[in-house]
Amino acid sequence: MQLKPDGCKVFDLHERLLHLLKMWLLRFVRPDSLPTPVWRINVDDSSMWLGPYNLSYGEPARRIFADLTATEQSMILEKVKLFFKKGTEKLLKYLPFENEVLEAAQFLSPSKMKDPKFEEWVKTLIKASRESCMRFQNLR
Repeated sequence: MQLKPDGCKVFDLHERLLHLLKMWLLRFVRPDSLPTPVWRINVDDSSMWLGPYNLSYGEPARRIFADLTATEQSMILEKVKLFFKKGTEKLLKYLPFENEVLEAAQFLSPSKMKDPKFEEWVKTLIKASRESCMRFQNLR
């Protein structure tokens, strides 16, 4: 398998995963309510929600939603919130947001050479490499 020159590189992966999570969250929550780091979001915090007419569920669904009774709208909103919570929990569970080696691989990107975390990333990768080598040697 050959990577295209403009394809995803290992050093882009952490940033792209964060972007994916952020785009998912912004469909349901106010931008000013996103925590730093974004994967520390509390999905049970009801104050972060966008209003029912600002949720991103597409124009056809928005028109149908507007024609519903208040009771029906409330029922639908509860289901949307449940979908959001379960979807977010799955993303947080299965994607490696807190993988320090994946995050440290960003130092391989030329654009990150002046990042304040650059030296920390290099040390993290050196330590991880050393530990992997030691484990490999112990297997022999």
